[in-house]
Formats: sequence, structure tokens, C-alpha cells
Amino acid sequence: DAAAPLEVCFRTESGVAASPIVDVIVHPRADVALLRLPEDVAFDDMFAGDTSLYTWGIPVSAFGYPDDIGRATAPPTPRFLRGNIQRMFSHSSHLGFEYDAAELSFGAPGGLSGGPVTPDSDYSMAMGVVTENLNVSRVLYSISDSTVEAVRSNTTERVTMTEKAYAVIDYALVVLLDPISAWLDEYIPYPGTGV
Repeated sequence: DAAAPLEVCFRTESGVAASPIVDVIVHPRADVALLRLPEDVAFDDMFAGDTSLYTWGIPVSAFGYPDDIGRATAPPTPRFLRGNIQRMFSHSSHLGFEYDAAELSFGAPGGLSGGPVTPDSDYSMAMGVVTENLNVSRVLYSISDSTVEAVRSNTTERVTMTEKAYAVIDYALVVLLDPISAWLDEYIPYPGTGV
């Protein structure tokens, strides 16, 4: 639902190229979309492979451009995060999405959404796309008390304030591509299928 025209940037052998997006195809239930480029835009398909071969426990990597807090004027910094698939399950998001998901052993910083997730055994294959964080717990990690005295109308009053700080534990969630392969094949036939 972006109001401004969209474009996508991708790396080529000669540098970085940009292309307008001519169509956005949104999945009806999963938090993922396909961006269609003009037909004259040609670049290598970097990701191919059987996503169904991978399961919980395997080491994976995510790549993206998470927010740099306090660096609003700087260009985005690409970052590579590594961890494991902790579990695989059917996820119903508070945003109304429903999809087969993988939970990663690390949280997704803001801005990592949409980044590809690959098994460490095959970086050329995207098995999923980062979608959101799953908040699993809040852990109390510090308590501080402070007392303030004030004299009002010849009466001394003491006010004690207690501040509690919490650490929020998040795990990144990934839309798994294999369960939505039929939807993908409608718009982008899988290499070698002859469709």
C-alpha cells in the first residue's frame, strides 16, 4: 500500500543497478509479496534449491539492512546474522497472517524483515524470508529505588520511587517458502520445471 513509486536495487557484476517495480503480488495469508520487475531487466537468479530438505536445529544465516539507531543520515549497513532454527510451527500472527514458520535462535532487528534466510550448507538457496519478531518473555534485570525529600508547608515529605528495567527476549520468525511453493510457481516457475 506504499503511496510512492517503488524500486528495487540489486548487485550486478558492474556494480549496483536499480529498477522500477511494475507489480506487487501479495500472498493471501503469509506476510510475503513478490515484486515484479520490467521484462527487460535481466539478472541472475541467485536462489535455487529444495527448501523442504531443511528442518529444526540446522545452522542458518539471515542477511539484510537492519536499522542503525542514531545513524539516520548514514546509508544502510548490510549485516549478516547467524544462528539455528529452534522450531518449526504454524504461526498465526497478531497482524492477521497465517503461515508455516521457522523460529530462529536470534531476534530480528528492525529493518531485517524481508531479508533472505539460507542454510549454512547452501548460501545460494533462500529457504525463507524474515517477517517479524516473536516476543517470548520479559525478564526483570534491574531494580533501583530512589528517595526524594521535599519540605512543603513546614512538613517534610519523602517520596520513594522504584524503577524496574526489563529485557525483552525476541526470536525472529521466517516465512518458509516450500509450503507456499505452489503460489510462487504461479508467478515465478521454479527453474527446471518447464512451466
